[in-house]
Amino acid sequence: MAEAGTSNRPSLPAALGGEPVRSSPLPFYRAPIPPETLEELRATLESGWLTTGPRVRRFEERLRELTGARALVATSSCTAALHLALVLSGVGPGDEVITTPLTFCSTVHAILHVGARPVFADVEADTLLISPEEVARRIGPHTRAVIAVDYGGHPADYPRLREVIGEAGGTGGIALIADCAHNLEGRCHGKPVAQLADYACYSFYATKNLTTGEGGALALADPSQEERARRLLLHGMESDAWKRYSVEGGNEGGEGDKLYEVYEAGFKYNLPELAAALGLVQLRHLGRWHQRRRELVLRYRQLLSELPEVELLAEREWAEPAYHLMPVLIDFDSLGMGRRRFMEMLRAEGIHTSVHFTPVHQFHFYRQLMGDLDGELPVASEAGRRLLSLPLFPEMGSEEVEQVVQALDKVIGWAKG
Repeated sequence: MAEAGTSNRPSLPAALGGEPVRSSPLPFYRAPIPPETLEELRATLESGWLTTGPRVRRFEERLRELTGARALVATSSCTAALHLALVLSGVGPGDEVITTPLTFCSTVHAILHVGARPVFADVEADTLLISPEEVARRIGPHTRAVIAVDYGGHPADYPRLREVIGEAGGTGGIALIADCAHNLEGRCHGKPVAQLADYACYSFYATKNLTTGEGGALALADPSQEERARRLLLHGMESDAWKRYSVEGGNEGGEGDKLYEVYEAGFKYNLPELAAALGLVQLRHLGRWHQRRRELVLRYRQLLSELPEVELLAEREWAEPAYHLMPVLIDFDSLGMGRRRFMEMLRAEGIHTSVHFTPVHQFHFYRQLMGDLDGELPVASEAGRRLLSLPLFPEMGSEEVEQVVQALDKVIGWAKG
C-alpha cells in the first residue's frame, strides 16, 4: 500500500476522533455535465417543442449506431424498456421468466407487471453474473423469457445463454432479454449486446454512464417490431404529436388536421425532448468517459490487490465491460461490524459508498410473494451481505482512488486490531 500512502495502518479512524483521510466529502457519484449542455437545453426550450420530437429521433439514431441495434426506440426509463420487451415477447399470465436476484428490483417488477412469475437463477461466485448453468436448471415448460443483467457493466455470457436455451428445447419460444442498465458501451465476445439478445434495455438514469436525468431505450433484434414498440410506448396510438402537428414530422397542414387511431391499450413511456437534448450532448463525450472509467478501475484493482480483506470480482477474457460500478466483496462479520457501520466509518473519512444490490428475493415484498429463497440462491444471498460499491465517476482523480483505498485500509486495519 505504499503507493496509496497507507503502508502503516492508522490506529484511530475519524469516526472515533482521528484525522479523516479527506477534508471534504468524495461523493459516490457525480454526473459529468459538459459546458455546452446549457446551450443545447436552451435551444430546445426556444424551439417551442418539449415532448417527443426531432431531438429524440436524432438521439435514437445515434444510440442505434453506438449499440449496433437493428432497431431502437427511446423510452422514459429502462424499466419501461423491460416492460415493453416482455410485452413484445408475448409474455403474460401463466408464463415464467428467469432472471437474476442480484439486480435492481425493477427488473423483477417488470415480470410481475405482465402477470408472469419470476424465477430466480443464482449467480456465478466470481463475477456475480447470472449463471447459464443455473438458468438451464430452471428452464421449464412455462419459461417464456430469460432476463440477464450486465452487473456493474460486465456483460453476461449471451452466446452461452443462447446455447442453454437451445439445449433446453426453447429456441424460438424463449426470448433472451438483456438488462443493460449498467452497460451501454461494453461488448461481449467482441459484439455489442444489442447484437446478441432479442431485446436490449438501457438506462439513462441520473447515475448512469450516460444520463438524460430519467430515460432509457429498447433495442430490438427484429426490426418488424419497431412499429408496435412505438405504438405501445405512447398509449397504443399510431403516431405521436410530432407527426400529427408538425410540418417537419409529416403533417403538411401543420394544423393538427390528421386524425389518429388507437390500436391497443399502450403505455406512457415516451422520452421528452429536453431529456434527449441532454443525452445528445452526453454522447459526444461517452468514449472519453468510458476510457477514464477503465483507467480508474485499473488503478483500483492495482491498489486493492494489496488488501487481502477486499475481494475483487473477475473479468472474463471475452468481455469489454462498461465499468459502471466498482463493486467489491468484504467479509464484514470477520471485521466484527455490520456493513452499515463500516459505511458510516468510511463516510467519516470523507468517502461515500453504496450497495449494489440487496438481492431482490430478500426484500419483504418478494419474501411474502415467494417465500425464503436464501437456501436456493446461496451465492447471491451471501454476496448480498458482503457487497460494497466504491466511488466511480469520470471526473475522479487517481489521487481520489488512492484516498478511497487508504480509507478502506484504515478502517479495516482498526477493525482487525
